[in-house]
Amino acid sequence: VDGKVLDIPGEPAGSRLKDSLCHGAYPAVEYYGLVFAYIGPPELKPHFQMYDLLEVPGAEYAAFALPFDGSFMNSNEHGMDPVHAVFLHRRYSGYFNETFAVMPEHLTWQLTCDGDGMM
Repeated sequence: VDGKVLDIPGEPAGSRLKDSLCHGAYPAVEYYGLVFAYIGPPELKPHFQMYDLLEVPGAEYAAFALPFDGSFMNSNEHGMDPVHAVFLHRRYSGYFNETFAVMPEHLTWQLTCDGDGMM
């Protein structure tokens, strides 16, 4: 877990080559069958975010990937803007149902309990 090389197959018995090497390692957390890895600078590593959406009783989850030709931050910022769905996803695409075309009457924004997100 810290990058220490434990064994090098094919090296002679007693070889100390493994003691002089270090392999890159990244901290990872397994949560509800998904593995979350932090691959950035160690000094900037955030605390692990516990996602309440994964704690639905009886729900089953599977990892998947969707190709997305765009900015990761842009897609996350759109999640914080519920009004954009009214204009972009329902009125123009025709893919979503009628509820996506309804403007919210009232929005309440607040920080998460640890202050590093919004809901």
